[in-house]
Amino acid sequence: MQFIFAISICIFLIKSTISEKNHWPAFYPCDYGYTYEKTLKQCYKLYAGGDLTFDLAEAKCNEDDAHLVSIHSEKENEYVTALAYTNGGASSGCQWINAWIGLHYLNEAWRWTDETPLDYTKWGCNLPAKGKKTCAFTNTAHASEPSCGDWYGLWDNHHYCNESRAFVICKQHPKLFG
Repeated sequence: MQFIFAISICIFLIKSTISEKNHWPAFYPCDYGYTYEKTLKQCYKLYAGGDLTFDLAEAKCNEDDAHLVSIHSEKENEYVTALAYTNGGASSGCQWINAWIGLHYLNEAWRWTDETPLDYTKWGCNLPAKGKKTCAFTNTAHASEPSCGDWYGLWDNHHYCNESRAFVICKQHPKLFG
């Protein structure tokens, strides 16, 4: 009898620490499925296998109270690229992952969807492309071009925002700071 009572209390405590949106317990700073990177103090998630335009990718992130990832340092770019490669490329057997990031050309300027300042860029060779509204994605391929070198971790915008990508990287501010 005491054993059943103890189990019932444990189940109640576990259920009470998980919110209605299927989040991790309150002491974990990120929503369910997001990874907390403690040196960057941010939460990240890679959605893989979709078929999303830039606007639909941003909407997917917004469902989690997040945005497409904004990148503000070399360290953050390295983390995001590794996340896409490890959780997208390596797991799927694909070496070349193009994942949407939150940078887009709007009102004659490059802007992050989360409205943070554009204080860091990592464009590939001869980029960003000028012209019509375009959106950025990151590359995970160790592919070299004679005039440009390795594309791993570099950003590209040679495609329009209404073209689909199978991979999306979301960034969420932590609920608590660790």
